[in-house]
Parts: sequence; C-alpha cells; structure tokens
Amino acid sequence: MFGEELHGERGLPTLTTCRFGPGPDASLNRRKLAYVLVGAIVLCTLGISHVSLRFAMREVSQQHRILQDEMRELVQQVGRLELENESLCSPDRLKAIGVETLGMREASPGSREALPFPRSMARKYLAPTPTPRRDPAAERADAPRVSTTQRMVTILDSVDRAVAGSPAR
Repeated sequence: MFGEELHGERGLPTLTTCRFGPGPDASLNRRKLAYVLVGAIVLCTLGISHVSLRFAMREVSQQHRILQDEMRELVQQVGRLELENESLCSPDRLKAIGVETLGMREASPGSREALPFPRSMARKYLAPTPTPRRDPAAERADAPRVSTTQRMVTILDSVDRAVAGSPAR
C-alpha cells in the first residue's frame, strides 16, 4: 500500500495505488444464492416449527388442567357415592325396607333351623396347620395334646348331635 520510495525531507512514505490485482467479486453467483436461499428456508422452517410447538404445548397444558379438574370432581363423586352406598346398606334401613316394602317379618326363635355342617367340608377347610413350638416346662405333663383340626371336628360333631336331637319344625 505504501510505496517503497521515500520522498520529502523527513522520509515520510507516500501513498500509491495498489499493486494487487482486482479485489474479490462481491456479486452473488448462482451457487452463493442457492446457499443463502437454503439457509433462509431452514431458518424460517425452524422458526415456524418453534412457534407451532409452543402453541401445541399451551393447548396440551390447558387440556391437562381440564382433565385434572375432571379427575378431582370424579374422585369427590366417588367419595359421595361410597357414603351414600354405606347409608343405603345399613342394617336398619334394609330391615325397614324388608318389612314395609316386601312384607317380610322377623323370624321367631322357635322357627329358626340350624343346619349341620358336613364333615367333608370340615376336613377340607380345616386342614392341619403347623403348630408353633411350645415351652415344654410351661405345659402340664397330664394335659393331652389335641390339634386345632381335631377340636373343630369334635365341636362340629357335638353341634350335629344337638341339631339331630332338636325337634323339627
């Protein structure tokens, strides 16, 4: 940029024209234009996608709030229905409905019938269970050891005999 020649008293450089070739071409050729257009399209697409996703997120959050409110209302309704069911199933209410609406009456103690419990079912449901170990010093030596199943069968036998001996209605 500065000339190599020194002029003047103090030897200050003088400005001369550039010796380099012509400067770079600042015009857009087809290739550069294609790159610029592709970049602009990508940026516009990203911007539009971002805005549409924000709207979608806002809509989904509103739907979520609405569904949460509905869920709270349904939970409260279930609680109310459970309380109503409990009040409708109370024994006093059922007895009143049976007497007033269905014409039922309470059975007298003499008209009740006790049915025997079959031994086959007793054996089925009263299977022997392992008994926990006991302290032998705490047990009495003369007490017989009887399992729970044997006790229940004995009780059921005595109930069967009592029912068989009771007068039929």
